[in-house]
Amino acid sequence: MSANPDPNATADPTPSSSELTLLADVIRNVARTHRLRPEEAADFSQTVHLRLLHRNYDVFSRFAGRSSLKTYLTVVVVRLLLDWRNSQYGKWRPSRQASRLGRHAVMLERLMSRDALTASQAVHAVVTSQPDLTRQDAEALAASLNRTPKPRLVTDEGLEDQLAQPFTDPIAEQQRQLAERRIRGSLASALRLLSDEDRELVSARYAGTETVQALSKSRAADPKTMYRRLQRVLEQLRRHLRADGINALEASW
Repeated sequence: MSANPDPNATADPTPSSSELTLLADVIRNVARTHRLRPEEAADFSQTVHLRLLHRNYDVFSRFAGRSSLKTYLTVVVVRLLLDWRNSQYGKWRPSRQASRLGRHAVMLERLMSRDALTASQAVHAVVTSQPDLTRQDAEALAASLNRTPKPRLVTDEGLEDQLAQPFTDPIAEQQRQLAERRIRGSLASALRLLSDEDRELVSARYAGTETVQALSKSRAADPKTMYRRLQRVLEQLRRHLRADGINALEASW
């Protein structure tokens, strides 16, 4: 995918500049669509790039062409967003009250409870996307959801319904979060071991999405030499991750 690749070298496993640019656009669009705050969007974007970098961006090699690349990446990033949100806030489920009141109530409750929007913001978002719902009805639903439910007896049938709900193992979830933090820490440690120039190259190539040719031109270097240097740096990062036992943790993601 890089410019002027060495004919004797293996195919470049890293994504091209245009692919990385498209991925960055998709991440921004998903963060905006799901109303992430700026600091959340930044953390989510970093999480996506770290997870894909650890997997050598194999998401691109798995693309089968059954849809546009943008659509495919959007599906991938939305799934990562669900994992990220679960790790940050725990898995969200609508209350019984919201479920009884219907899909509009569930949408409002999700925006207010999970996404931390105010009632006014949630009402505006739902009314904008749901033309069959009036603002007055949306405000009434939001107000009813804000009320603290009264304690009530639970029947045997109701208890069975609760037990039938999907269960998230808190220990497994804690281990997953610890594994992700360990991966981040290991990668940060590996980056610190690089020289300042190599660290700058990695940042320019994968955060700034500069092409190998552009990097070579700005540094008066041969593109083939620059490509081989980047490959050596990436392999150094991977060796550090493997030495930390990261491969064994990948299966728990």
